[in-house]
Amino acid sequence: MLDRYRVLILPYSIAITDKEAQEIERFMARGGTVFGDDQTGRMDGRCHWRAQPLWNEQTKGFVRSGPRNTGVQHDFGGPYLVTIRDFGQSRLTGVLPEKAARVPLPDTKAVSYDLLRGGIAAAELEAGPDKPVLIVERKSRISKLAIDKELHVTLQDEGGAPVDLSVVRVEVFDPAGQLVRYYSSNLTVREGQGQFQIPFAISDAKGAWRVHARDVISGLTAETLVTRE
Repeated sequence: MLDRYRVLILPYSIAITDKEAQEIERFMARGGTVFGDDQTGRMDGRCHWRAQPLWNEQTKGFVRSGPRNTGVQHDFGGPYLVTIRDFGQSRLTGVLPEKAARVPLPDTKAVSYDLLRGGIAAAELEAGPDKPVLIVERKSRISKLAIDKELHVTLQDEGGAPVDLSVVRVEVFDPAGQLVRYYSSNLTVREGQGQFQIPFAISDAKGAWRVHARDVISGLTAETLVTRE
């Protein structure tokens, strides 16, 4: 099944069956290149630890790479573990120190949001081994979140343009004001649009159900009422 490819990337592929390993080895023998991380192939198909990983640095065609310098120049004031990934047109940066520290954010022309706390990020953030810094950098500020009675969600930036990608947490409250967790969930918003649904049961209470939406990046909130008759 790998005959049409020249490169195989195995992220987080800690458990690999013997049959899968044989196919990958045939792929490398044909000249294919495999990229894996520190955990690739360290377990078998039943998630039992192998005595030795499937492949090592001497295996022809296999490249194992752990965390390394991404080439993105950000000075966070210490020798921290920094991970960077794209989030739509934005950049998501994670910073993890080995011990408690105050992490200064670098000067940037982007709008920096604190993903864990919501809203615009402070100039310095407290962090530690169990409390990373997660920053989303955008070219524009998110300024408007709305949800209508049909549970259609819209998200716009300060110029009125749709936000390309975000996640909105939607929580549903019954007429008595109680949070209904099994109707609440995260909604992915793409190009400023998202559609939420509540699969009401016959036994659900009649009356006004409150729906609360919060954009996880900006912290903006919006509400609407859905009447069940």
